Amino acid sequence: MYGIALRLFEQPLVPVVTTKGGEWVPLEGQAAFAISLKPGGHGAIWKLMHDQGVFTWLGAKGRKGAVVRQITNPMAGTDTTLLALSGVGRRGDKALGFASCERHLGASEGVNVLVERVNEDDDDDDASRSYSYGISNVEYTVLQQRGISDEPVAPGSSESAYPANTNVLYIGLEKIRDALRSSPRGAFPGLLVNLSKPAHPNGCKGGRLETSMQNIADALMHTTTPGDGPLPMDQWENLPTFVLYTLRRRITSSAKKKRDPANPNLAQTPEGSFLDLLKNASDLLARCDVAHPDPDAMDVAAYLKDGPSFIFSANPAIGPLWDVTSQKIRGGALRERAEVRLEIAEIEWKDVDVDGSLLITADAPFGEEKVDDDAEAARGKPTSFDDDACGRCRLRGVAVRNAGVDWSAPDDEAWSATLTRSESCVVRLRGNAEFDARDVTLSGDVMYDVPAGWRLSLRPDTDERGGESLGAVREEWTDLSAAGGGPTWRWAYDVGDGGRVGLRLEERLDVGAHGDSREAAEAAVGKSRKSRKSMEEAQDGELRGNSAVSRGGESESGGGGAAPRKSKGGATPEKRRAPAR
Repeated sequence: MYGIALRLFEQPLVPVVTTKGGEWVPLEGQAAFAISLKPGGHGAIWKLMHDQGVFTWLGAKGRKGAVVRQITNPMAGTDTTLLALSGVGRRGDKALGFASCERHLGASEGVNVLVERVNEDDDDDDASRSYSYGISNVEYTVLQQRGISDEPVAPGSSESAYPANTNVLYIGLEKIRDALRSSPRGAFPGLLVNLSKPAHPNGCKGGRLETSMQNIADALMHTTTPGDGPLPMDQWENLPTFVLYTLRRRITSSAKKKRDPANPNLAQTPEGSFLDLLKNASDLLARCDVAHPDPDAMDVAAYLKDGPSFIFSANPAIGPLWDVTSQKIRGGALRERAEVRLEIAEIEWKDVDVDGSLLITADAPFGEEKVDDDAEAARGKPTSFDDDACGRCRLRGVAVRNAGVDWSAPDDEAWSATLTRSESCVVRLRGNAEFDARDVTLSGDVMYDVPAGWRLSLRPDTDERGGESLGAVREEWTDLSAAGGGPTWRWAYDVGDGGRVGLRLEERLDVGAHGDSREAAEAAVGKSRKSRKSMEEAQDGELRGNSAVSRGGESESGGGGAAPRKSKGGATPEKRRAPAR
């Protein structure tokens, strides 16, 4: 695999102080003068990037913008979220962009607001006063200090009137660096001290000085010309900062803490994040016209006790855009408690009905990993998709029937995929292997392990005389190299109007089978290759014999201009070609 260059830099720690005279908090049981240190907030990221040359390093690579997200938030990459955020930011040459969503009333999270600041240092004359504008973040701990009342979006609603800050950002690299150089606000954005939690062993409250990375926005304000008055609303979209709004479960669902078994609250727990993942999967399956249980129909208590009503997990490489995924996956159904896991990039799913567990894994979903002998040359190169070397799977008119997950098994966790399965249908594709099943029912506990270089096709076993299905499944094995090499089918991508990606399936129709088992196919291919080799050797021997006769004739004639002899086939030896090996 090509190396990917990383730059690591460490968040600094700062002392914790108490509300009692700003005393430092000692560490019990530690050496003298050891004090409690805590992270000083993620706002330090910008100055650290500047001081450690990260901006220069990225600039040397030609990077103009970047996306910032937290590793504890697995949802930020869903569908078009990050592409839309970075696209708006780069196309508009923006300095900073926020990905935002709905926020629960009273939630412990910051809010995104449009700031209008009257610059008090200007002349007192209103006609010469200037105004500054920008999208920014206000932490929930200082809402009241900023004169913001956390009100519902509508009377009786549990949703706040203010959208949530998710800490998913677009940044214009040069503009962020310029803000750092021009203002202390950029170097230490969003300074605050949260003194609401106990900090001392005696229970005394305290806190530490923190900064917030998103408040770099306060150093990126657009300021009007003195005397022009407030900025008209129709010009707000031209500000250097912007906010992009999407559904909450598409952008944020953090897994920061272990759930208390006695507490049904799912906020910031793995169980809650997994439930949001299933709701996103439900939206995707609906777009693919795949029937499935409604995840919202099961209440939280039943979900925690009995597990989810279904599981659908697909490698984002199938899309990652849902518009692309919905062209590869079309129709069918996931029955109650069904489990489907697709760890693959190239798949055609058409009218597949799953009652139980279906697990498809490609060892090389992007093709074989490439190792560059020149490590320096490989550094920074992206992982590439090798269409000729990846595993691929086609399922058309397939039904899967097995006992699936044993939901009564103790200590199982759906979110961590530690599940006990009574039965499952497993497809394992190694290297560039292919699996192609059509119009069959795959019943019971079965595994199909396809080696690299082979294609396994499953078809209904029919009565040769009447053509009626016998209810069994017939295997057809094909050696891909003996069948012409390369994949037997692939997706072709076209970009249409508005940038929409359309897919076409291209396939070879002349691919046959070499046997009804891998052993039989290997024997047939080996026999064919041996026969071909014998024929080639015979032809080579005939060619060498003809050449010897020709040289002998030339010797007798003194090597002059005698006409070459004809072979038995009538062709002159000089013009006859040996067959390709």
